[in-house]
Amino acid sequence: MKNSTIVKVSEDEKLQNTNLLRVFSNAFAANDIVNIQNMLHDHGIYFGKMNKMKAIGYFHKLFFAEDGVHSKFNIDINRGFALGHFSGQEVLEFRWSDFDPFINPPTEIMKPFGTKENKAINEKIIRFAFSFKEGKIYSISIPDKFIDSLSDLIVNN
Repeated sequence: MKNSTIVKVSEDEKLQNTNLLRVFSNAFAANDIVNIQNMLHDHGIYFGKMNKMKAIGYFHKLFFAEDGVHSKFNIDINRGFALGHFSGQEVLEFRWSDFDPFINPPTEIMKPFGTKENKAINEKIIRFAFSFKEGKIYSISIPDKFIDSLSDLIVNN
């Protein structure tokens, strides 16, 4: 049987973590490796087995690989929550594509959290779940299960 871990945080920590995710989202969209590096905890664990410097290399590859974020016209960011081992962790979903507002209809973009990638506009999606420690991002993982809102779970609990 697998156990879930739910971590309670204070209101101040919630605000700090929310702000950290907002800055992380902006840095990701801007391909800002230096800003992301400053947000990561020096002793954190990233993607299950990486230290901070290895994680920075991973982000560099996401940004600057041939089909990376830097080469795309459009990026959208959605928020949700992880399910499974670390239920309740906040999840950021990054969707980047070749969407062109002069050619493609607006319905091609701004898809809801958790929907599949749109091959018609060469969309790529990655989702990150986060944990925090001492005002920094302490871990980043790629969640297997996720949901856009916890409200249904809370009501049915």
